[in-house]
Amino acid sequence: NKFFSALHEYEMVRMIDNLYPDTLSNSEIKIKRAEKEEEDFNLDRYASDFIFDDMVQELLHYNIPWKACLEKKEQLILNMDLDHIIPKDGDNKNLQPAENIEIPSIKIKQDTAPTGLKMVSTRVLKEDNPPKNENLEKISEENINVKKKLNKYQRQEMEEEVIPFTEEEVSYLMRLPKKQFIINNFRGTLLGMLDILYAFSYDFRANLGEHTVESFWTIAKISSTLSWFDTFDTPQEVLSSCCRRSIIYPLYRNWELSVKVIEDVIAILKLGKRAILKCFLIMKKLFTYSETHHHLNALYIDDYCIWVQSLTRKTIHSLIRNVRNVEINKNNSGWDLEVIEKEA
Repeated sequence: NKFFSALHEYEMVRMIDNLYPDTLSNSEIKIKRAEKEEEDFNLDRYASDFIFDDMVQELLHYNIPWKACLEKKEQLILNMDLDHIIPKDGDNKNLQPAENIEIPSIKIKQDTAPTGLKMVSTRVLKEDNPPKNENLEKISEENINVKKKLNKYQRQEMEEEVIPFTEEEVSYLMRLPKKQFIINNFRGTLLGMLDILYAFSYDFRANLGEHTVESFWTIAKISSTLSWFDTFDTPQEVLSSCCRRSIIYPLYRNWELSVKVIEDVIAILKLGKRAILKCFLIMKKLFTYSETHHHLNALYIDDYCIWVQSLTRKTIHSLIRNVRNVEINKNNSGWDLEVIEKEA
């Protein structure tokens, strides 16, 4: 791959953990990643963060702005006049798709995939359409709560008020190229998005809604997609990887905090693709100013900024349902955390 051959060794080492992206297969990546995580896990550090958890408790009680955005969105809908189909909060097994949220952005072909995954595209069959049965279960059209219906202009106005873009973010959007992607692995691409969103959400909560000069490193390190070019088959696999890496690498290493971040990811997904896009635009800015990690924009972030705009509400609701159905416990970490906590 000409992209990686053009990088200096010090750039590769500082940016990613997978130093052989052109030669390792998917299965080899998972093996090498697990070995490196086993080597990097610091039992004493985890025990220390478990005992001295004052800061962790503050992070756990931090109210993320996404929840306020959800409340504002609901209130705006209630204040509008026409009938609209809105899924009941918590009724995640029976969600009704509605019109796509339209946002002022580049229009691309529906159901396409980021070319940032092209380093693994030789290992999967290319498809023109997403698989119909991808373990992300279909949404039932029964038992919906009919409230109000918005036309596309009302919907766009509402979404822009709930999730505003800064001038800089709009500028980033305007500079994105017009692309049409051939999807090579729709499920893997969607779950890669989930993996990166988790890493972003962890950094966001760990810094109380801010980002630091280390944020680009934290996000890239927690995300196996960004650090290892790994791909996933199920939400369970994604969240297990995220929680595991979040107790190995970042500043605060606490299992309860790791699980709490999953709620943050769900809140972002519930806000829709505009909120997802905003998160990726923020990451684009963070990576842009990094001496090494700016390469991840070319590999992943830019393409995701384009691709997420094509996601349907049905796809996002299906992902929410599957994430909620995942059962994450300390056994998923690969270490006996309960014993470590008892002996701390």
